[in-house]
Amino acid sequence: MDIFRAALAVHETHPDFRLLAGTGTPSLSETVHLTRADFDLGCDGVVVLPPYFFRKVSDEGLFAFFSHLIRRAVPSDGCLLGYHIPSLTGVGFSIDLLTHLKKTFPRQFTGIKDSSHEAGFAHTLGARFGSDLLVLTGMCWQVTCLSRQY
Repeated sequence: MDIFRAALAVHETHPDFRLLAGTGTPSLSETVHLTRADFDLGCDGVVVLPPYFFRKVSDEGLFAFFSHLIRRAVPSDGCLLGYHIPSLTGVGFSIDLLTHLKKTFPRQFTGIKDSSHEAGFAHTLGARFGSDLLVLTGMCWQVTCLSRQY
């Protein structure tokens, strides 16, 4: 929490920047706690890993995890991005899961940070969602995220 407080102090001198906090942990209760605390501190949004401890979790299980998290910790004007990095977590976001999350939480589930380095997946995201889903990729994500109003 001290790191987030320090980042928020710097954020005050750069109000046009959007501050996203990484709050995903293998524990749902800890993720809820960190996410709620970061929004209470004034973060603009959060980036959350899927529950990577359970590598064979189904889309239904992932939806339940993110649904619980959003309902308990993300304010109605809050922004949550899923962190898609399956090569490290062993768990990814399917197009069906993203569609379900976006349809159920159109304002709060803003998009994903895609670190899969899979061109086909990126192309499919663009074709399926267009501008309806914020997708941050590679090292350019800071510019993309910070210049876009969500």
